[in-house]
Amino acid sequence: MISLPASAKFPGQKFLSKNESSGADIEPKTCVLNSGDELFSELRDKNFSAVGLVVNKKAKLISAEFDVSFVLKNLVTLYLSL
Repeated sequence: MISLPASAKFPGQKFLSKNESSGADIEPKTCVLNSGDELFSELRDKNFSAVGLVVNKKAKLISAEFDVSFVLKNLVTLYLSL
């Protein structure tokens, strides 16, 4: 059986907001991988060929939620400007 690390490191630049500068001293972001994470617990026991489908569905769901929140924010801004 293969033992995988219990955490993953990602580049710190990927977690900057638009108004933050991208300096050279940005620490990598470490994410703990355990069953407490909804996506990890869903993917943990999947066959490798099924992981892409699950991640694709989650990405589409997140994108749709972002689009709805963007539209609602614009509607509120429009309403407040009247």
